[in-house]
Amino acid sequence: MAHVVVDDPDRSGVLITGGAGVGKSYLARHLVDEHERAGGAARRVYASTFSGELPLGAVAAGFSPSDAYTGVAPTLTIKRALEAEAGPTMILVDDIDQLDDASAAVLVEVADAGLASLVLTARSGARVPPPIERALVAESIVAIECPDLDEAATAELVRVRLGAEVAPATARTVYEVTCGNPLYVRELLEAARSDGMLRAGPTGTELTGIPGASTRLVDLLERRLRSLSPPERDALRYIAVVGPISHGVLLSFVEPELLESLEERGLVSTVLDGRRLMIGTAHPLHGEILRAIESPLGVRTIRSRVAERVVALGMRRGDDRFRLATWSLDGIVAVAPEVLTEATLMAKTANDFELGPRLASAAVDAEPNVANIRNLAHLQYHAGRWDELRATLDDWHAVVDSDRDRAEFEELRVTGWYWHGADDAPLLELAATLDSWPEGEVRDELGASVASLLITHGRITDAVDLAERLRDLPPGVAAVRVAMTLGHGWRSQGKPLAAARLVADALDFYRSFGPDVFALSDSVMAGVRIQALADAGEFAEVDRIVAESADRWSDSGDASNVALAKLAHGWSWYLRGEYDRAEQLAAEAETAFATVHHSGMIRWAIILQALAASQRHDPNDAAKLLSLIDSRPDHPARIFDPYLARARGWVAHRKGFPDDARAAFVAGFDAATDGGSVIAALGCAHDLCRIGRADTAAELLAQLDLTELEGRYPQCQQRHIGAAVDGDVDALTDVVDQFVSLGAPHLAAEAATDAARSPAATARDRRRLLQRAAEVSTGDSGGVDQLAAQVGLTRREHDVVALAALGLTSREAADRLSISRRTVETHLGNAYQKLGVNDRLGLLERLRPST
Repeated sequence: MAHVVVDDPDRSGVLITGGAGVGKSYLARHLVDEHERAGGAARRVYASTFSGELPLGAVAAGFSPSDAYTGVAPTLTIKRALEAEAGPTMILVDDIDQLDDASAAVLVEVADAGLASLVLTARSGARVPPPIERALVAESIVAIECPDLDEAATAELVRVRLGAEVAPATARTVYEVTCGNPLYVRELLEAARSDGMLRAGPTGTELTGIPGASTRLVDLLERRLRSLSPPERDALRYIAVVGPISHGVLLSFVEPELLESLEERGLVSTVLDGRRLMIGTAHPLHGEILRAIESPLGVRTIRSRVAERVVALGMRRGDDRFRLATWSLDGIVAVAPEVLTEATLMAKTANDFELGPRLASAAVDAEPNVANIRNLAHLQYHAGRWDELRATLDDWHAVVDSDRDRAEFEELRVTGWYWHGADDAPLLELAATLDSWPEGEVRDELGASVASLLITHGRITDAVDLAERLRDLPPGVAAVRVAMTLGHGWRSQGKPLAAARLVADALDFYRSFGPDVFALSDSVMAGVRIQALADAGEFAEVDRIVAESADRWSDSGDASNVALAKLAHGWSWYLRGEYDRAEQLAAEAETAFATVHHSGMIRWAIILQALAASQRHDPNDAAKLLSLIDSRPDHPARIFDPYLARARGWVAHRKGFPDDARAAFVAGFDAATDGGSVIAALGCAHDLCRIGRADTAAELLAQLDLTELEGRYPQCQQRHIGAAVDGDVDALTDVVDQFVSLGAPHLAAEAATDAARSPAATARDRRRLLQRAAEVSTGDSGGVDQLAAQVGLTRREHDVVALAALGLTSREAADRLSISRRTVETHLGNAYQKLGVNDRLGLLERLRPST
């Protein structure tokens, strides 16, 4: 089966799973060895506790530093390295539960590109890195279970291990004690042999007792290790504490015959990686036990000795350099400044904002040059360490000596002051003086950054004008910012479909380079696209994107970026009148923004919560949220301030203050038009129509240029205002149908009520229209409660379906309900069967209002 999978050109690889010691590693190595004997290229990636501590640490062990640690785009460089191989490459990764997520993403990417076939192993129930888990779901990687042995196979294994026939009673005892686990069998027999518990009997070798009081593997292994000589144990300590170590380094501390003895005992394994022989513990549990019983001082002493030897040998491998750079932070070893810089770049590339600032700070202390200070500033910014960033920016300014460096300094200074300092003065100053910079690439990149901030500032026209002048930038971070600026800008200007197409094209283009190129965040770009599609009323496409991508976003590692996608999804539910869903997603986004101290984006999330809460009949929750906003410091990211005015208007309306409501909606309209946001202005005008002030809405609408207005949703809003001010029953009836078709039954019910109130409506019209209003407002087939009653969902199935409808992944739903992920998926599967659907997309179709 494994042979078939790895040879299948439509598959990216195979994952061999099973309990500890079932032989999955042996099978994986056998596949790779056969591939090499047939002339194929092979790479071996070491996943260990230590590589997992370093961003892309595992990949570094299988590729040279020049391949894996460019500090910009490891996926591209590794692709190029694999393309240079003479034949198809097979990559072995043992124990992927210790594989860092960044390495996993790179490996899946190159395998999906057809440049390699992955052979992976994992203990049953162990953590599977999210990129590999997604590949398993997509079936590009196939999982094969390597089960424990049955009684007959266990007896045969005992016979082979002992090299003699085995008494039936002994074979049965071994099976009962080990449950058929090959590693348990081996450890039990070795312990029994060491203790003299094996003897010849009339029907074969007999086991006279069980070594030790416990039959658990740890107990057996502990007993076995105690039989080692002190030099053997010391040798094993070095291997366990340091992780996979080269034979050349290890020979500085261990005699060759000791290694041979440990290998004969099955305690260490050797693998030839390129031209270097790597030695590691034969099983992860060996290392775990030895590290657990080693004192902190012992660990430090061993690592210090190994570090000295690696430094003396020149740190030729990438994993050596990064391991030592990390150890240097604890004072174990001193490394050259360039090693710290190299490690900093890798941490930055992998978005490791815990290790990264520590490495960067050490690099600055060792060599305070522009590059190191810049890296530290960027990492502090992304880690939300605002006070530390202020001091670093002062240091950076003192050493800037070129236009390129000055531009990068200005960009981070302006961005830092804007987001973390809530101060727009540096941004506006830079925007006003941008033309004074020399023409060329540096100014264009700086302009792209300015435009991306101006759009969040709510200055839509200025931002779009600047971004449109920069549309021809070459691929890179600046071009991504231009695409995002135009996406938000065109959406705000009433062209949401054009905005969605622009962002979709940009996403497709940059995804072709790999997931980490240009620090492109899939969730950020997708969030802009979702919001544009939602504003256009394309809710089915919104749900499709979320259903396909939610797991990928949640594993991206950047809380604020994932929160932006959730916020956009929440906005789509608000437009559909699903206010509870909108409020919940916005609350989750607020929590995520708070983890990275993004006060401006926290404000956005609270605004959406307040707007959603204000639409419900009890305005008190919304009023509390508005008070929370008022109690917080102001922030220059004001793109959503017109929606804040809308929330205030709805609270006033619900509390019975019509004049205050009108004033709030007009204020929101004025703020939107001042900034150039047609969509936000139209929303304020439509709110006036919805509270019975269609005349005021029409007056405001006359101030907008709607000749290029795109999207069914905004066009329906415009038609609703026009039909309401005219009292046109037929036109309002058409609006009802259009809102129902869009999936906005709450607005359809309001339009039907408007039509029934029209002086032109006959008595028959009024009865028909009020009945229609009741049907669309209460006959919402998208309600989970109603579906549950229709098909007989259990309480738990109802809860799981409700969370899935909110866009939560199975993992998130499991955490919310305090059950396992597998249990969530079981309930989902049962619900799908009752609902007659196959997946989340089908579920969303059932939850969408009928048209």
